[in-house]
Amino acid sequence: MKLLKKLIPTYFILLIVLMLLLFFSCLIPQKNIEQKVKESASYMTQQGEDWFVKELGRKIRQDNDTDAIMINIAYSIDENNVFYSMLAARRNYVKNVTTHTVSESEGDLKFDGKKFNMIRELKDTTNKKNIKSFPYFKYWHGYLTIIRPLLVFFNIKQIRTILTIISLILLIILSINVYRKTNIYYALSIFIGYISFDFFAWFNILQGMFAILISLVAGIIVSSKNMKKDSFNTFLFIIGGLTSFFDFLTFPLVSLLMPILIRYIVYNNEENNKEKLKKVIINFICSIAGYALIWVSKWIISDIIYNTNVIKVAITEVLYRTGLFPQYDKLFSKDMPNYLFFNSLTNNILYSINYLTTIISFMFLFIFVKLSSERKILESIKKLLVPFILSIIVILWYIIISQHSWYHFYFTYKNMIIIYITKLLFISNQIINLKNRKNMLK
Repeated sequence: MKLLKKLIPTYFILLIVLMLLLFFSCLIPQKNIEQKVKESASYMTQQGEDWFVKELGRKIRQDNDTDAIMINIAYSIDENNVFYSMLAARRNYVKNVTTHTVSESEGDLKFDGKKFNMIRELKDTTNKKNIKSFPYFKYWHGYLTIIRPLLVFFNIKQIRTILTIISLILLIILSINVYRKTNIYYALSIFIGYISFDFFAWFNILQGMFAILISLVAGIIVSSKNMKKDSFNTFLFIIGGLTSFFDFLTFPLVSLLMPILIRYIVYNNEENNKEKLKKVIINFICSIAGYALIWVSKWIISDIIYNTNVIKVAITEVLYRTGLFPQYDKLFSKDMPNYLFFNSLTNNILYSINYLTTIISFMFLFIFVKLSSERKILESIKKLLVPFILSIIVILWYIIISQHSWYHFYFTYKNMIIIYITKLLFISNQIINLKNRKNMLK
């Protein structure tokens, strides 16, 4: 009850602050970002819609379509009708040019013309062609608060570089914090865990970048201050809200679960496992509550003010994203495998395989088998109960959000950072135990 009294005002304050940030970012005139948007469209045209980079021994698919949508929405804001523009998040809109707006509907993403090509749509929009405009009420598109101001001075290539540098600095700071509070092995577990999941390849695209930034900032805050129980749960609620505001449903578990993982390895106390289990469940509930409530608020506000029918559209979207009702998705339903949850898991696991993750997995498996033969495995798992629980949550996510995780595996696989950091922590504990035994023998 005490926690609920904290969360209710937190929700309203967070919602108001986020909407104000979005509102003010949308006041920037379209003409002020036009030059950098045109440069961005030209750059992405050279790269192509889907392109590949080599990272850690394999090719990584980069999705320019989503980036083109994000830049298009940033450009299509009408500064003379800010409130509607920030909620509608239209693409392909130019004032006094666009004449046809298509209502948002269930299932596949609608597009202009006969072929799905978001870069072409962006170029046509910046060239002031009258093409169909499409609203995107389902998401907050909070990334506009960062991208629109940056587009005044930088194109997409430069923005990606800037955010890459910021992210690397944040990762180093987080690793140093963990080292100071624990040991070098845990610090390396965090650092290598991020790097092993194609850290530098991520920043060739904007999509998903904000989930990573939120996870790093949240981790730094948590590792810097040991919050009280209710304060930490309130913090997690805020992180959940920020994730749904900034992210595009890419790999949200990284930002939702990372602060929980960091807290339990940095401030690991002597609580019994039952108490830890209870606390981590409450932590996750607070985190996912913030994520869901802020997201649903967008649907309700849009529906009440503009009668958009977005609540029905969004609920339908949720149903087919879980794979329960594939008929709602006209574009992909025919291709869906029968055992969707199994394919969702295998797609993400297989795509996560590279040089580093393979080495980590073999080391983990070797130690796991060795400890099992010595009947010490349960004791080792209990020491890392919370990270293992968080890893199970990741697996359940792939099973529940199966359609989305199956189709978009080329970025949803990054949720598995949590699993691989858990493996690295497990390996670290065995190294620490081995060193302690050697010291005792001296």
